Amino acid sequence: MTILKRFANISVKDGMKALNLQPSGIYDPQGNKLMCLAIPSKIVKIENDVATIDVDGVRREASLLLLKNPKVGDYVIVHAGFAIHKINEEDAMESLRLIREAASLIFDNDKNKNLS
Repeated sequence: MTILKRFANISVKDGMKALNLQPSGIYDPQGNKLMCLAIPSKIVKIENDVATIDVDGVRREASLLLLKNPKVGDYVIVHAGFAIHKINEEDAMESLRLIREAASLIFDNDKNKNLS
């Protein structure tokens, strides 16, 4: 099964393919991890050297020890519980858009096959 094909297991919400995006990857409706991706996460809170990060309303904590001058509002890439890289908001939004678009395309193709 290809990586993109695995998006087909993501839940349907309001007639659209809804990604269960979390800072650590993409999950199916049962909570099984489908794949690990570098999903941009927004820092919404910083306490000591730990950030609360958010992706589509899912919040987790990540260490900021590897970043210089992180701020609330920054977008970061997280791996193994550490924010490892800051990215600008434009790139973060484009990455999230492309992930959603890929999932939507796969869902539409699978939906059309089932109607035939």
